[in-house]
Amino acid sequence: MDEFDTLPTRVAARPSAAAGFGLLEVLIAAGLIIGMAAATAQLTVTSIDAIDDAGRLTLGLLLAAQKMEQMQALEWRYDASGLVAVSDLTTDLSRDPPSAGGPGLQVSPPDSLQRSIPRYVDYLDGRGAWVGTGSRPPSGAAFVRRWSVRAGQPPFDDLLALDVVVLPLRLAESSGRALAPNQPGLVRLSALKRRR
Repeated sequence: MDEFDTLPTRVAARPSAAAGFGLLEVLIAAGLIIGMAAATAQLTVTSIDAIDDAGRLTLGLLLAAQKMEQMQALEWRYDASGLVAVSDLTTDLSRDPPSAGGPGLQVSPPDSLQRSIPRYVDYLDGRGAWVGTGSRPPSGAAFVRRWSVRAGQPPFDDLLALDVVVLPLRLAESSGRALAPNQPGLVRLSALKRRR
């Protein structure tokens, strides 16, 4: 036995097998990265949509509260003797600022929350600024705000039921049917006003 016989023999790896295995790993890793990037992009788009929806609902809630405050501020009381009813039946809340020549706290048509009835509707832009009133939305309108006034029945005839809905213009124009209370994008506030 000579000295070369004692050296371990090495088996040469096949270069094509090692290169193929590396390429397969790279393709799998690239596929995983692409899949995760696509999922992240979809999650980002969904998050942005949710943030936009939340912003519109928040603005809608502020706009509904603003109209409810205007309605609550109108006179609905008894005079000092407690016998004579004093009611604001002339303020037009569909104008900004409110003016004379409107229904005030008169009972509204029964469907004033479902469709745009003049003197019980106004329109606002995307920032919540008043842009007009009437049965058709003016240019620049992004939101429709409608309200109703219902009188209580005896023995609750000293109560008024006040309702305000705010919805995006696209929703108002697309719904030829009654608005569902849980309709996405719809904000509704309700309150009672008592004659004192």
